Amino acid sequence: MTKRVVILAALLSLQAMLIPAAGGVILSDRWEHVMVLGVRLGGISLEGMTPWQARSYLHGVIPPADDSVLKLVAGGRVWEIAYKDINAGYKLDEALKRAFAVGHTGSALKRFTEIVRAGGNSMDFPLPLHFDQELLIEKLNNINYEFRCQTSNLPKDAKLHWRDGKVEIIPSVKGYEIDVEGTLAKLAGWSLQSGESMPMVVKIVNPAISEKDLYGIDNLIGYYNTEFDPKRLDRTYNIVLAGRALDGVLLKPGEEFSFNGVVGSIDRENGYKKATVIIGNKLMDDYGGGVCQVTTTLYNAGLLAGVEVLEHHNHSIPVSYAKPGLDATIAQEGAKDFRFRNSSNHAQYISCGVDTVKGHVEVWILGAGVKKTSGHA
Repeated sequence: MTKRVVILAALLSLQAMLIPAAGGVILSDRWEHVMVLGVRLGGISLEGMTPWQARSYLHGVIPPADDSVLKLVAGGRVWEIAYKDINAGYKLDEALKRAFAVGHTGSALKRFTEIVRAGGNSMDFPLPLHFDQELLIEKLNNINYEFRCQTSNLPKDAKLHWRDGKVEIIPSVKGYEIDVEGTLAKLAGWSLQSGESMPMVVKIVNPAISEKDLYGIDNLIGYYNTEFDPKRLDRTYNIVLAGRALDGVLLKPGEEFSFNGVVGSIDRENGYKKATVIIGNKLMDDYGGGVCQVTTTLYNAGLLAGVEVLEHHNHSIPVSYAKPGLDATIAQEGAKDFRFRNSSNHAQYISCGVDTVKGHVEVWILGAGVKKTSGHA
């Protein structure tokens, strides 16, 4: 007779002996109405207590939910959410039912085995929490917004620069954000009584432009620069904002570019300041004064690059930074835009730089093929 057969026969004999004795000394005399040896709830020992006794005991040792906070950690920072702010409470009855089931349900052999296992290795059940899921999701979304906005967590697109007569690539950087759904799922099994901060689930955010997207862009196909007075601080500030929005735009073959679409609303809410603008045939102050100089610089670089111009408007009066007919204006309220299409067979990349010391706006359009001419207003 093999060893496996002997062990199996012994177990069957034990089960046969235990089943008739289910109401006898081994299983019921000591543990029939109380928590078995080694059973814990949220790290708190409940052995030897009836469910009612355990419930009363836990009420005395567990802080009220209203006085507790949920501690969540990510990226070395801890966020606290007050239980009362998410209408949280303990699922005490549910947890006690699970704890009491150890050694009290199933066959006699199963109950006996659970009692032995619990006695040798404590069985610690988490104390589950019920909460208003909508309120918790709102809190987690707020945390995620703060987390994503940290400089170290922001994804960074791959970028191109024209330097020393060649295209230089700056690699992309992956970003990170809180996985709200994953954090909710993890929270369901977390031991809230441990007092430890729960690490939130974090996921990778890929940049919008990768190195692969820039493959094949190997030359300068259009460049232009214009000059401005850096002492006009508000106008300079607006030029910097618009230039920053323009820098790093990638156009695939056949894709259209809209200056208004890329820059967005030119108003106080988006940081623009009042400076001199042309409205009709008059000069007056309005939000975004100076932005049209960026538009003009791009327009001329686009002409040199051979882009297909779809929409273009001149100012109603001459401007100081461009020759007549080579300026470009936009007017969001008047539905004036500067639009063009990349009609080539290769991707094109726009790089824009603003020198606030010397007073220069520069636009480089990078693409594939032979280097083209550059210009200066």
